[in-house]
Amino acid sequence: MLSETIKSRLIGRFFAPLPEFHKRRIVFWQDTDGEFSEDIDELSLADVKIVKLTGKNNFTVKKLLASDDLTNNYLIYDPLTYAKDHHDDWLLDIKKYSEIFYADLVSLQMEELGIETSPIMRKTIKLYSKFLSSKERQTKLKRIGRIYQTPMQLHTDIMAILCGLNGGSAQDVFIAVLSAGLDKENNTAIENISRFGNIDAFWTLAQKLTGYINEENKPLSEFAAHILLSALSQTMSSLKGLERFVSDSCQSYCYQLVHEWQCSNGRNELFEICRTVEQELHLPERFDKTDIEKLVKSEVFPAINESILKHLFNEVNDGIIKVENILQIVENRRTSAWYDLTEEYMESLYYIAKMQNFYLAHINSFHIVEPKKYGNSIQILRLKWIAFTGIFIFISETL
Repeated sequence: MLSETIKSRLIGRFFAPLPEFHKRRIVFWQDTDGEFSEDIDELSLADVKIVKLTGKNNFTVKKLLASDDLTNNYLIYDPLTYAKDHHDDWLLDIKKYSEIFYADLVSLQMEELGIETSPIMRKTIKLYSKFLSSKERQTKLKRIGRIYQTPMQLHTDIMAILCGLNGGSAQDVFIAVLSAGLDKENNTAIENISRFGNIDAFWTLAQKLTGYINEENKPLSEFAAHILLSALSQTMSSLKGLERFVSDSCQSYCYQLVHEWQCSNGRNELFEICRTVEQELHLPERFDKTDIEKLVKSEVFPAINESILKHLFNEVNDGIIKVENILQIVENRRTSAWYDLTEEYMESLYYIAKMQNFYLAHINSFHIVEPKKYGNSIQILRLKWIAFTGIFIFISETL
């Protein structure tokens, strides 16, 4: 006997407002397992004609719906299974402009969670039986309030919940997974997705959006390196030898992901990941050998600022102070990621350049005297200005 819930759903379906340009409602009740094949004979709905497909009356029903009766509402009970190409389905064209109804547990869950009742969404929701076994997880998914029309939307929100998020984008999921640690064995986000979600869906999503192709024995640091270096390749082309970590088609996505991560509350976790990747791929040594003109265009790794500082301080140490170059570089880096980590050094360079600029502007006002030389000994005058009650005392020492 049909439950009152199913009857109520059917009544609600037929009494709902008709779609635009529709004059009647045709509903196909899909039940390929034949769970309700006997109960359908006892069903009665006001102002609705009920037809049961047997496999031998398909053409007759097609003629009825497409020609003989164009005004009455119909519930077509369909317990039949068709080939994937649907060549044997005489009613396929009518189904295209009709509605589909399901009454199994999966269908009830789909309706409750706002999931479109299409074959592809039914196939998708069946992947998450473990996830849906928890009322708490169902409630979290329902609370997001999304109407799911594509598998990606559903995959993403379920993975987000398993990562401890209240929904979000695929980008949020990737960040949450990597922030949970680069050790797969102790990464709770990956563990939850594997146990209660669908780990294959996660890696498929990662490949589609970031270009990363996962293999069973690959560590998570490879995934992190792929995202970071693909992001870096957006602004730095000299990555010879690291091509395996770069996806040209996904540069923009990875760059946006890293940029938003740098500005988020998870910035500290990203810093640690950057340091791990820098160490594993010997990036500081690479940056030290890269022209400073190329470095200043990028900001993905903290080591980039450090290499820029090495370049500039080495020049200063050699007596080369390129005022305009230093001022321009420091101004550029002030708005870059990780600037706060080397701010004091960058600002000291800025004021070195400012002092040099002042010196050059007033060069004729300076009088420089070389120390006198006496054989093998050198007399060095060292000036010490000591402020005490407004009096400056000049002290000369002879070594």
